[in-house]
Amino acid sequence: MSTAKAGKKPRERGEIEELPSGSLRVKVYAGIDPLTGRRLYLTETVPPGKSARKTAEKARIRFINQVDEQRNPKTKANVNRLMDRVNIRLDFILTQAAKPVAIRTAGGAHPFVIAHRRRPPRRRELK
Repeated sequence: MSTAKAGKKPRERGEIEELPSGSLRVKVYAGIDPLTGRRLYLTETVPPGKSARKTAEKARIRFINQVDEQRNPKTKANVNRLMDRVNIRLDFILTQAAKPVAIRTAGGAHPFVIAHRRRPPRRRELK
């Protein structure tokens, strides 16, 4: 790590910006979202008041500690998006790894049952 020159303060991580309403927005960089490839920020809005600046600074320090300890969310994707991603992978595995074969039942082919390969035919014993 580089050492800071005498008289210079180290660069602060995160920022606190004032909004037109008087509220404060705390924003800390948390890395790259692996799903979208976009930058990921932890944000919080602090309502205006006497101790707003102090509360915002506490939130900034809390976010920095979360990022340092790697306890921050790694993506902003919701559950539906993650499930879609899992379903796409599952569909790919089922179609590419083994050709799915519908098992025939008494009422016809059952659409939800998939066998990865056909069973070998039973051998009849010689009499």
